[in-house]
Amino acid sequence: MYRGLLCGLPEGVAKLAVGPSRDPAGGEDIELTPTNLSSARISVHVAGDMISLFMGRGTSTEVLVDSRRREEQALEHLKEMSKAVIDGRFTEDVWVSHGKVVRAIGRLQLGKGAKTLRFLGLYNPLGRSERYHYEYAPYTNQSF
Repeated sequence: MYRGLLCGLPEGVAKLAVGPSRDPAGGEDIELTPTNLSSARISVHVAGDMISLFMGRGTSTEVLVDSRRREEQALEHLKEMSKAVIDGRFTEDVWVSHGKVVRAIGRLQLGKGAKTLRFLGLYNPLGRSERYHYEYAPYTNQSF
């Protein structure tokens, strides 16, 4: 799927890396890294019947794939979210404490609506964190 997304982009706009996961539990890692530093990267971890999608600096979501029908739906949903990131229809608020992302809220503009994804890491709620807002650029000026 990500090779197909990359084929729709001009050459050199992004780099795709696919390989075995660094996670001791195994699986496969897929990384789509844009050359434009103002664009958000996409990372996918596939392990068994769970697909984890990471976008930008801290936004993530997981999809359970326990049947063939759900697999097709999950892949279509991942493709739609990934296209939104590639097209620059993704913003993110990130809270950082001691150099680690402790909270993130990503907003994807999907078709007629918006989808908000929240990540809350384990952190000391009394600790001090700094909030950063990112308006990510599209991978290219062309839409696909």
